[in-house]
Amino acid sequence: GFSKTASEAEGLPDLHPLGGLGHFLKGSSAAVGAKRVQELCERAQHYGNCRDEEKDEDLTPEEVLKRFEPLLNDLDAEINKAETWLVGWYENLKPSVVLNIEGAVAD
Repeated sequence: GFSKTASEAEGLPDLHPLGGLGHFLKGSSAAVGAKRVQELCERAQHYGNCRDEEKDEDLTPEEVLKRFEPLLNDLDAEINKAETWLVGWYENLKPSVVLNIEGAVAD
């Protein structure tokens, strides 16, 4: 849009899209049982709103940016662990468990 947030006016990025992405990924990771990824995405969601909910405090955009790099590193590691687990789980499924939309056994 044409309007800028206060952060953007100060030369800092708008963090709200990060919060929205964190919210989306939180739900997706919860759906597949990736609990630690879900927790980290929730933290990203709150950071996008300049909040540290664990400490119940507001953050400045500068504080959020300092915290994001370590968070992204943790998130990357946890996503890799979740991916490894999910691939292993899927590869070990018996064909009779994987059904197509009509209920017939998939190849």
